[in-house]
Amino acid sequence: MLVWDLFLSPFAAVTWAAVLFCSLACSLIVTFIVSPPAAPSFLSSAASLAANTWFCFTFYFGGRPPPSLAGDSRLRLLLFLTCLAANVVFITYRAALVSKLAVEKETLPFNDWDSFMASDYKY
Repeated sequence: MLVWDLFLSPFAAVTWAAVLFCSLACSLIVTFIVSPPAAPSFLSSAASLAANTWFCFTFYFGGRPPPSLAGDSRLRLLLFLTCLAANVVFITYRAALVSKLAVEKETLPFNDWDSFMASDYKY
């Protein structure tokens, strides 16, 4: 049976919050490096922040940096470190999703210490 929240279930809510927090932090850094707050209008900085937040979030799931950011030498270290973290998150997400799709029903040999001691389970 396919559950509609299957694509969200490989990660806990705390992990999704951490990914969103890291994306927002990365996008703030990218926004202030690319366009320093020298007095830009609020709407242009908000649009830039929203675009950078979306870029940083999709970067965690296989996205690529836009060409305008890829050539900037000030952002190379940030993009490299974000890419490393994004690869770990993306590989973990794919593995958890595949395991959710592959296993029909999860059955554990025991649920707590007492049931473990009562069973003949050998490891």
